[in-house]
Amino acid sequence: MGEVQAAVSVVELMYERGVTPDAKHVNGIIGAWFRSGQSMQKEKAEQLGWAMIEQRLEVVKRRRGDRSRQTISKLQSRIPSHIQRVVPPATIETFSLLLLYYERRGRSEAVRALKEHLDLAEISPNSYFMNHMLYAELRRGEPRVAWQLYQAMKDSVKPDLETFACLWDCEKAHLDKLSIEPVDDFPEPRKVFRDFLAWYTGLSIRSRVSAREDFSEDLYNQIMRCMCLAKDLEGTLVTLYSLKAVFGFLPNDETLRMIPMLVARRSLGQPQMTRKRRRSRLSDVTGLKGKLADVSKVLDLVVEQRMEALNRQGVKLETCSTQRQNEEQVHVLAAFLRVVMRRYVDDQQTMTEGIETAAQEMGAVGIDLQDPLHSEYPSNLKSHQKVISLSSCQQTRTFARSRPQQITGQEAPSAQAYISSGVLGGNNNLLDLKKVVVIGSGGLSIGQAGEFDYSGSQALKALKEAKVTSVLVNPNIATIQTDLKLADVVYYQPVTPQYVTYIIERERPDGILLTFGGQTALNLGVQMEDMGIFERYGVKVLGTSIKTLKTSEDRDLFAKALQEINIPIAESIAVGTVDEALAAAKKIGYPIISRSAYALGGLGSGFASDEEELKNLSSRSLSLSPQILIEKSLKGWKELEYEVVRDADNNCIT
Repeated sequence: MGEVQAAVSVVELMYERGVTPDAKHVNGIIGAWFRSGQSMQKEKAEQLGWAMIEQRLEVVKRRRGDRSRQTISKLQSRIPSHIQRVVPPATIETFSLLLLYYERRGRSEAVRALKEHLDLAEISPNSYFMNHMLYAELRRGEPRVAWQLYQAMKDSVKPDLETFACLWDCEKAHLDKLSIEPVDDFPEPRKVFRDFLAWYTGLSIRSRVSAREDFSEDLYNQIMRCMCLAKDLEGTLVTLYSLKAVFGFLPNDETLRMIPMLVARRSLGQPQMTRKRRRSRLSDVTGLKGKLADVSKVLDLVVEQRMEALNRQGVKLETCSTQRQNEEQVHVLAAFLRVVMRRYVDDQQTMTEGIETAAQEMGAVGIDLQDPLHSEYPSNLKSHQKVISLSSCQQTRTFARSRPQQITGQEAPSAQAYISSGVLGGNNNLLDLKKVVVIGSGGLSIGQAGEFDYSGSQALKALKEAKVTSVLVNPNIATIQTDLKLADVVYYQPVTPQYVTYIIERERPDGILLTFGGQTALNLGVQMEDMGIFERYGVKVLGTSIKTLKTSEDRDLFAKALQEINIPIAESIAVGTVDEALAAAKKIGYPIISRSAYALGGLGSGFASDEEELKNLSSRSLSLSPQILIEKSLKGWKELEYEVVRDADNNCIT
């Protein structure tokens, strides 16, 4: 409380100096007093808040030319004796602080008075105020009233993520109540989800970044729980793919528990839970357990068939990244839901139409609901003597995997050998590209200046000639390539994984070009590949592969790659600390050269003739790069640079 008392003293000093404090200063004191836990402080905060509201009403009256004065409410006590001065007019934060205080104490009369005076004060409510109004109705057991309040306020108040967290809590309360008695005055989960996606897609890119960061596992579980409680198989499938695509969230242990429970309850066809049936609820446990056992067998068969399909494609799931393994859970659960849905409809087409209808009703029309492995499944699955088709998705375009050929010796491969290696896949397997993202270099830096603006501009021209839609990401407006005549779409956004991910999510490109943006774009591509972004959205890295980028940028991997093809190089050791650098230099012998990995134009690299120079150089280099290469210095040697460009028809430019 020492800090709060100091703040009060500062406000007193402002009055003594003839300065009226701003509302934000007084609001801070009100909030601190409410949090203090002392009844006297809370009473002063309440009195001060209502005094500010009265002052706001006086401002409104003067604006209207009304000179009368009246007490605003019986709830408003006299102004505290220690601050009998003109207080600043109330703001929406003042109302929000009082609302939170009254709402948590169940003082409904005070809440109603506060709402009335908010209208009289001609202050527009914000999302914080609206959210607490919604939670107040939810605590009163009135989710219907909360929904009506949201509908009435959403046009004038911009909702936020907390608004929809409250609405999903209301949906859960409604579904719980629905299991006891029929209630038709709250929308089904599909409607809430549609509003949720519409709100998200209407946000700016920066706001989407914030929403994705704030989206929590608890909210994910609540949304999935509502879909499962509604026994909506199609809606649950759409929700799985939508939350993965929009927020990057994947199923967890709670999801793996809820979905089989949904199927078991749907199969049992449990009647409405009347008050009489609640007393005999335990009698249903045995039947539910038996049905869960049957459902688990079907799920196990789906998992088994998917593993076989992956194995046929040469994919060993246990060797894949954790991100890929988690994403497989989405496809497994979706395939399982399709198995169950197929039992309730006459044919495959009807099931597909049901999923599409759910996607339309939920506002998820642009979300990819297809399983890329559907064609690899066996054509049917037997469960309970019933054949259930698994091939419910339309086939998506897949990219042929490269089968690189190891080159031995100094001789370069011929064009035919290059094609047969699988890197190009042959002319018959060329990619059908409709839209491509080009990553620019961002701010001009040493090592990536005008040449990347030029090369990026030429890439955009080539895409336009090929009738491929180009999407450029480059925040540097002082470049030629950002001219709207070159690219079809230009995003002046930072070249970071977060922003590029949302651009990919919005534009849905077929491929991405990283090699026209210098070191900034190359590092971005490696980061996004490690995060699984390209695989998640089906974006093909065009040109130089990520594996090649890693090999060329990682000094140690690059040295090993050259040694594998018998190209002599200077003795070198890759290190990650100053001590390792000193030990490597001692082994190689001075003078040495320190080369930084993943750096712009060799930033942080340099020569060292002794231990002291290397200690200073390596500490500076490691502050700029996670890895440096300690290499025998070749200073004094003559350098001959020889570059060859060869195409598939064996045409060479030297």
